[in-house]
Amino acid sequence: DFIDIMSDPKVDTQDAGEAGEAGNYLTSALIAHNISEISAIFIDDMVKLETVLPWRVEMAIHRLAKDLKILPMFKGVSSESVKNLKLQTVKDIIRPLKFPQYLNDFLVNCYLIAKYVDTMRPEDIEEMIVAAFSLDLLLPTAQFTFKELDALNQLKSEKPDNAQIQRRLAGIQRILKLIARRVVNENISGARRFLQDLHNNHIITFDELPAEVQYFIHSDKMAEDVRNHFAKYEDALGHLKDPEAALVYLQCFRRVAVVFAESDRWDMISRMAETLKAACSRKPLNSENVHSRLKITRKEEIEDFSGSSLFQSLLPDDRPMSFVFKDIADPMILAYGSGDAHQRRILDHIMDDLGSFGTIILGRMLTDSPDREVRKQSFESLVKKGISARNWAIATLDDPNHPWFVHRNAMMILGKISHEEDDFACARKFLDHESPKIREEVLNLIVSLRPNDAESIIIRALNDSDPKVRWRAIRSLERFSPVSESAINTLLLMISLPLPKEKDLAEQQIGKCIAIISVLAALPSIPQPGRVESQILETVKSIIGEKKSFWKKVAGVAGSDHEIAVLKAAVPLLGKIGGDASRTFLKQTAKSYPELLEIIKKAIMRA
Repeated sequence: DFIDIMSDPKVDTQDAGEAGEAGNYLTSALIAHNISEISAIFIDDMVKLETVLPWRVEMAIHRLAKDLKILPMFKGVSSESVKNLKLQTVKDIIRPLKFPQYLNDFLVNCYLIAKYVDTMRPEDIEEMIVAAFSLDLLLPTAQFTFKELDALNQLKSEKPDNAQIQRRLAGIQRILKLIARRVVNENISGARRFLQDLHNNHIITFDELPAEVQYFIHSDKMAEDVRNHFAKYEDALGHLKDPEAALVYLQCFRRVAVVFAESDRWDMISRMAETLKAACSRKPLNSENVHSRLKITRKEEIEDFSGSSLFQSLLPDDRPMSFVFKDIADPMILAYGSGDAHQRRILDHIMDDLGSFGTIILGRMLTDSPDREVRKQSFESLVKKGISARNWAIATLDDPNHPWFVHRNAMMILGKISHEEDDFACARKFLDHESPKIREEVLNLIVSLRPNDAESIIIRALNDSDPKVRWRAIRSLERFSPVSESAINTLLLMISLPLPKEKDLAEQQIGKCIAIISVLAALPSIPQPGRVESQILETVKSIIGEKKSFWKKVAGVAGSDHEIAVLKAAVPLLGKIGGDASRTFLKQTAKSYPELLEIIKKAIMRA
């Protein structure tokens, strides 16, 4: 039917009337056939616009004007059906616009449609469009509408008597109020600042705001008072005597801290933290009477902060600080990552004043920040935190839900600030961790904390599947002096093990032998020097032809280059032991391996 109507030859005859009547004729034909699913826009249907708009927006305005004009003309359609059809029409029209800026252009210019649709007022059209918006695009579109409002307010101040500006300003205000009504009714998240701005621009009254927004507007006023009269608050905190008054000041600072964080007034938060830190070291703030009554009100619920795990994890002086600044931890982390050097210095000062709660924030920055420089700075700051950083590291290692790299960071911190043997208990479960980097860090921690079984753990790590862990174990063993006789026995046994037939395993075994010999040479004193000398000579003599059984296999499986490497490790050790057998061996080796003459001379002189 549509194709037949649009191809009707009557349009080309005089019967169709004067120019511009063709569109009316075809539109009437479409209505007569009850065709409402297709928008056919003709030249005479186009709306006269007052400004240049993107072509998608222009077409949307033309189409909506045409569709709204003809919908009531369909016969047998109830008023409720027409209403639903109008809403669906708007949804279809705005779907291709997609972008908030296009949607805003469409919305703020739709008042023009009312000139072509006698049955609807501009506010009716605006209300219908706002109702058709998808929720996820409503607030982003409103941001552009606010820009229109600001621009019009500026124009009004320059041309206060311009009627067109007054009319458009009234329309923008009307649209924003419609958006606000839907935001409130639909309880759209993230709309608080939007609603506050509407109130500040006198578009909606205080009573029209949700309770949550009213709360934050009061907080804004409190923040302004704190900012303008901070000396008064500082003096009051310095002379507090009454626990009830102390709780009032804590609740006040808690509310205004959020306001200052949102406006990037970290200088004010720093002043608050510094003042509170001093007050929290004294009564009544530093008292069970105040601490046990710290409550957080969230809508209709009251959270007992004094019963939270965070409260229990903090030092007593820092508990009121955490209560006040708890809700701005995330903004602090974001501000640190995006701020300049000056802002970071302010934030560093705040976290210092927050004590053990500042340590928790630093720990989150260390583990969560994508910025390498932020992580580095967090690590350095944590190392300076002392006991609170130790507590954070132990708590982190006790929590199995963290990813491996977080546990590794905690071990690095613990190794820097603790020398308590008992602190190794929280890291013991990581000895067989699947990540070699974790196993390597455990060895570093062993060197710092010196648990009573440190030697046996390190020696066991010499057989680790990862070469870096084995190397770390060797280096760790060098840090222990004197090495116990049982450890020496184990090391000598490892040297004397038969060489595997597989080349890779043989090379690994030889590398381990070289590493063990190097460790023994680096020890300040060598237990059982006679036994050590005997085993080392037993190993290396085969290289120069005195014994073929073991090292013949070395050359065949791993290559002759390993002979030189083993001798380079053994010569300093034999020189350090200095026995008669060692001196004799070194002199013989100098003749057979002239390339080793210099290190052999040094060893002989030492022997």
